[in-house]
Amino acid sequence: RALLLSRANPGVPAAWIIYGDALGIAGRPADAARAYESAANIHFDRDVALRLAAAWSRAGNPARGKQVAQLFLTQNPNDVEALRLAATIALQAQDWRNARRLLRAVQAQTGDADSALMADLARASLESGDHAAARIYAAHAYRLMPANPMTADIYGWTLLRTGAKGPAAIDLLEKAVALAPGHPALQMHLGQAYAATG
Repeated sequence: RALLLSRANPGVPAAWIIYGDALGIAGRPADAARAYESAANIHFDRDVALRLAAAWSRAGNPARGKQVAQLFLTQNPNDVEALRLAATIALQAQDWRNARRLLRAVQAQTGDADSALMADLARASLESGDHAAARIYAAHAYRLMPANPMTADIYGWTLLRTGAKGPAAIDLLEKAVALAPGHPALQMHLGQAYAATG
């Protein structure tokens, strides 16, 4: 039905977006991206830009997703959602300094009350070598949502990686695994912590 809709309305961006959404749900992210590109060629706005960048990333082409996000940011430099998407793409590419710059731009507009943003800032700071900032961001993320496995993990992992003394790192990583026992990254962090501390 979405395909028929897009064929019946080839000049309407929303018809292509609906078709792209349907393809994405069907597990065809590259085809979804091509549908979103048809919408973008008609009208390049936030809805289509965010979908297009995310679809290319899911399709295994993060470089193309990054290009889309950067193009939209060039035209809309203060768009929070586009900044957040570009930061996510940078984190996935392990471009820590750029991710941190983008995340700080989001923080400047939205404040410090987003635990996921604080956790991402902690990770980007940790990986770019700013251990003091990483600890501050990780601790704040955990304070905002202490029952969230991701905030417990980033706080424990940051303490471990920055050489904190005492059992706090292990306790936090154990808590993260207890909250989300099926998450392999959390289990890996806890295993590495056990190995590092003997």
